[in-house]
Amino acid sequence: MAEPLKAEQKLRAPDQIVPDDLDPIMAGKINTFVRDCKAGVTGLERMWYTCLAFLAGLHYVSWNYTRNALEPNLKVPAWRIRLVVNYALMMVQKVMSKLIRNRPIPEVHPATTEIEDSEIASIASKLLLHHWEKQRMDERLQDYIVWATTCSISYLFPYWDGKLGKDIWFEVDEEDNVLSVSEKSPDELREGARIIKDKVGDVATDIVSPFELLYERGIRDFKELDRCVRRKPRTLSYIRERWPKVGWDVKPEPVGVNMLFERVQTDLVPTLPITPGVRAEPMRKEFATVYEYWELPSRRNPKGWLIHMAGDIILDKGPFPHWYDSLPFIPWVYFRAPWRIQGMSLVEHLIPVQKEYNRARSQNVENRNMMGRPKILEPKGAGLPRTAITSEPGERVRYNPIGNLKPEFWTPPPLPNYEAELTRMIREMQDLASMHEVSHGSIPPGVRSGRAIGWLVEQDETMFGPIIGRLNKSVEEWGRVVLRMMYHNYTERRTVSIAGEGSKPEILSFHGKQFDPTKFDVKIKAGTGMPQSKLAKQDYIKELAKEGFFGDFADPKVRRKVLEWMEFGGVDRMFEETMIDEQRARLENKEMMDGATPMPDEYEAHEEHIYYHDLFRKSDEFRRVSDSIKEIFSTHVEVHRQYLAPPPQAQGAAPGRGAAPGMSPEQAQQAMQTSTNPDEVFQALASQQGGSATPVAPVVGGI
Repeated sequence: MAEPLKAEQKLRAPDQIVPDDLDPIMAGKINTFVRDCKAGVTGLERMWYTCLAFLAGLHYVSWNYTRNALEPNLKVPAWRIRLVVNYALMMVQKVMSKLIRNRPIPEVHPATTEIEDSEIASIASKLLLHHWEKQRMDERLQDYIVWATTCSISYLFPYWDGKLGKDIWFEVDEEDNVLSVSEKSPDELREGARIIKDKVGDVATDIVSPFELLYERGIRDFKELDRCVRRKPRTLSYIRERWPKVGWDVKPEPVGVNMLFERVQTDLVPTLPITPGVRAEPMRKEFATVYEYWELPSRRNPKGWLIHMAGDIILDKGPFPHWYDSLPFIPWVYFRAPWRIQGMSLVEHLIPVQKEYNRARSQNVENRNMMGRPKILEPKGAGLPRTAITSEPGERVRYNPIGNLKPEFWTPPPLPNYEAELTRMIREMQDLASMHEVSHGSIPPGVRSGRAIGWLVEQDETMFGPIIGRLNKSVEEWGRVVLRMMYHNYTERRTVSIAGEGSKPEILSFHGKQFDPTKFDVKIKAGTGMPQSKLAKQDYIKELAKEGFFGDFADPKVRRKVLEWMEFGGVDRMFEETMIDEQRARLENKEMMDGATPMPDEYEAHEEHIYYHDLFRKSDEFRRVSDSIKEIFSTHVEVHRQYLAPPPQAQGAAPGRGAAPGMSPEQAQQAMQTSTNPDEVFQALASQQGGSATPVAPVVGGI
């Protein structure tokens, strides 16, 4: 049976395939391009590798230019202390936590004010969030941040994976040309036909390290790039399985050949820490480097190139995928440097101070050891055994007297003031990372005012403004590329189930052609102005609720939203009764759309029902229904309004009355439902949760 027909093979233009007799020429050009690119990043790779070693805790190493590797310094006396206090790792962890605390959420915005475009934009936003969660982008974003923070740059790589999605069957002829397609069962195809089983394919995302991507020297802007190469070590078994026709011609590479970037996996990971005197050898047995060559369409090559090569063997070749409008690797630079397209990292600036700090700490321990067991001044010929001085109480030490001289302890000079120097170096590392005491959860000496603490937090977070801005731009570009891939590759109608409002399942049915990239754009969801501290965020929302910015706090929907934004647990359980009415109202909407005439009951929350019925009547779907359906909705809502006249009196506690701190659970629940004062609602919530709902030492800050 023929090989499965992958998505890239379906979309490949036959006239773009290069004859096999030109493969050696093309392989030679790619190898030349790779050599030129590697010559321009050799120094950077050494710096990146050193930064990774420091992040891994290997601080006492030096570069061996002969072996092109980091090696431990072995010429060290046995009494020498080599202490490692890895502040670099702690700073990277803190920066990563700060950047992902409010993760960027891509949203699709329509380019027009048409109602249909707005609805499609809403579906596209939900699909982007679905892809984000399905691909575990929160975890990938952490890798994305750590690579850039440590090595100055990293890349997001969204691509089309033909091995994902549901099964699909093709009927093909003798030359594997597709004749017909079935998405449900091969039984739908012609009996006796040649059938190939495949997948429909879907969007996937990979994180590309700076060691993997090569491009031309002298470039100052990624928009100027027209070609690049991604290199990745692969096992021969992987190569032979993916490219069975030519993969068997690929030979394993000798250990250590042009593989500095591969030592990240072989040197740092398996040997932490490096054993003195032993250098880890790469664990490659049957590996080869696969080069993925990307070239944009141009006058010389109107369709561009996407070529896979290993050694001098062309594995496959085809046109540049048409769903990309630029090279598919989305860069994120931690700190922009006009003289270097790769920018600068945090760790490379921490290394000199980190070295000095470790040296000072080590000297401090050595001096304490010397003070505890000082040197001995021994007259020549005294015959004092080397093992004579121990910590044993009452020990007798025998020696040969030399006149009036005897062995005695040397009095060392007083210890220098290490604490001041160590404090200064810690502050310098905090300044480099923009992570001072308030960012670590401690209050600087002499600061007592909550406003002053908020100002310090804001100053730390303001330093991250450009960094977060570049991260958001990268995620926006990721969303645009995913949108274009859906537009070009979702050639059949698809249906997915997502978690909708209130975690209720929502079914989306769509077609790729709905997401025309010219009609939509992707932006990061607003909200970065919110304070980053949870306590500050709760206090900030509470003050806004008091001022009525979210609407009437007597409305249960407003109270529920405010508590969700404040990240209080158990909100759904507190408003369980309201959620029942919401679900019932939405079910009635579906029934009335089918022509049914459900009648309201007196025990229902009529205001809730009216709200959700009117919300649906504002949708574009309702505007297209017949007049008879509209009349059913109007009659149903009018019955709800009749139940509300005259307005019912509040049961239990009078409106506006809250709960005392020692209230029972029933009284707290009643206050949650009836009180119109935010402070009383928060106090009732605190009574239910057994704590205080009001944050202490409020801090106001944010980006």
